[in-house]
Amino acid sequence: YIMFGIDKLINWAIGKRRKNAFDLKEKDINNKITIVKMEAELDSAKNNHRNLLDLNNLYGQHENEIIRIKTDIRSLFESVGNIKNNIDAAAISKVEEQSQFDYDYKEEGEFRSKYHSEFISTDLFKYFPSIGLSVSKSKSIPENINELVVEKFITEDIIKRTHDASTDKYYMAFTKKGYSFWKQYLASTPLE
Repeated sequence: YIMFGIDKLINWAIGKRRKNAFDLKEKDINNKITIVKMEAELDSAKNNHRNLLDLNNLYGQHENEIIRIKTDIRSLFESVGNIKNNIDAAAISKVEEQSQFDYDYKEEGEFRSKYHSEFISTDLFKYFPSIGLSVSKSKSIPENINELVVEKFITEDIIKRTHDASTDKYYMAFTKKGYSFWKQYLASTPLE
């Protein structure tokens, strides 16, 4: 009986050892599954954090871009305002220029007479084509013209210096007499 009792105890101990080994393996597998799940959650959290960082960076970039666009819009509005002011000033200047050449026919006759009888025979007449074209086209005097000649044209009341307040620049313009002379010069000059 004793041997039988020892066999029973040995069998019972082997069963218990197997059950303990199985329980340990089961716990080990469950622990590994838990670790894998936790690692997956950690990776997911890291990815979410990375996505949040990317979104924050993207938001920062777009915010900087929005600020730059707003600055560009402000500068464009300022440019539009400046252009509008320049257009207004040019329109006023054009109206003033037009009214400057409003004269009666008696004055026109006097200018025509002076052009044919006096101006054509002066030394100034040889400079008139280049100066007249430059004043008419760009409101300036050609660089190759002597300042003394320019002053003589001003003294003879053919051209005048005009100040543009909007640009704070000076430019040359015809007087009534000079404009009449220019029209007569153009009318009498054949096209080549």
